[in-house]
Amino acid sequence: LVLFELVSPLLVVLVGSFLPGASRPDPPVVEPAAVEPVDVQHPVVDLLNADPGPATWLLCILVAVVVAPVAEEFAYRLVLQGWLEAEERRVRRWLPEVRRLVPGLIPVVTVSTLFALRHFRTASAPIEPEVLRQQMLSASVASLAALGLAVLVLRFGSGATLADFGFDRKKLLGDVGLGVFLFAAVAAPILLVQLLATEFVFPSNVAADPVPLFLLAVVLGIVYYRTHRITPVIAIHLALNATSLGLAWLQR
Repeated sequence: LVLFELVSPLLVVLVGSFLPGASRPDPPVVEPAAVEPVDVQHPVVDLLNADPGPATWLLCILVAVVVAPVAEEFAYRLVLQGWLEAEERRVRRWLPEVRRLVPGLIPVVTVSTLFALRHFRTASAPIEPEVLRQQMLSASVASLAALGLAVLVLRFGSGATLADFGFDRKKLLGDVGLGVFLFAAVAAPILLVQLLATEFVFPSNVAADPVPLFLLAVVLGIVYYRTHRITPVIAIHLALNATSLGLAWLQR
């Protein structure tokens, strides 16, 4: 997780500097009175609304449905939750108070909270589609680069195996099926919570995403704790993001 949080932003800047248009001059300064109303929607939705062409859809699918679930589940469930589970087992041996708690509760809730806060978003001025496209592409390439670096470090530095990475080839299809089944069970309640939180709880300038994402992360954390395999949690995350993207398409 430290690798992702520290290395990824640096990679975003580095990758962005090589993308087309990165060297163009800064846009003219706009006076505050001329700035458009602030926007609290997810950048993916903003980009789709501004430029709903095939290339934009392909980029958004790559970013939201492929890269984000894989990179985030690796960082939050496999690495962070896995480390917290090991620490919890160690602490439970000598701290009676912790032994009274349900095993896995601290790692799952802690990671779920961090995951939800990571997606906290307030309203901001709209960003030009081309700038949004470049930012999303840079972030995706940086996440994949950080993921690859982390895998190399764990594989060759610590001797990690496929099992250590939470991957079991013999159970691949079963894990995908498990993820799809669990997604079907939790998708409607999570989307309903997001709708209710948006309408009745959060002000219009604050996104309600952390609330449903906390619930999603709890589900992901429990599934990972019970299986210690990353495929089912990636499948759940991927399916939810794909559904959200589909709903964005229907609401155009």
